[in-house]
Amino acid sequence: MLVRFVLMLTLFMAPMASANMPSEVAKAMPNAAPLGSATTRILGFALYEAELFTPNGSAFSMAQPFALTLTYKRTFRGGKLAEATVDEIARIEGIDASALDGLLAEFEACFRDVAPGDRVMGYGPSADRVDIYVRGARTCQINDSGIRQRFFNIWLSDASRDPDGARQLRGQG
Repeated sequence: MLVRFVLMLTLFMAPMASANMPSEVAKAMPNAAPLGSATTRILGFALYEAELFTPNGSAFSMAQPFALTLTYKRTFRGGKLAEATVDEIARIEGIDASALDGLLAEFEACFRDVAPGDRVMGYGPSADRVDIYVRGARTCQINDSGIRQRFFNIWLSDASRDPDGARQLRGQG
């Protein structure tokens, strides 16, 4: 009887879990499942909530496809998001941001202004590709050697500005 109840509960819960899956995540990575989440704050103010999705909720690896969503709590201009992205890549890599001017132009084409509740997703299907989605629509595809790690290190590496949040996203905290 208990086994039947658990099975029934599982069958009813599965559609509810997939209903909470962002549509762009489900479309880009049909086998995605959430692994970890974190809220990024500055001076106590929430900037965004992040959630990492991996194949079937498997352990995080930079060597496999994954998706990261950011649901914004504040308004940001698209150009500022692009600049901050390049600045963070440069900081983590220990290089001058001006060396990434070509990458800045690509990110400027990707990002849009966001308001509270807007979601941005980065999907890394391969080591040399990142797709950016804003409010559910793909805005660009960046192809560059090692771009998946360079881009996602902003949120997922221990060198991120929020290493505790990075561990939470990776399912380690």
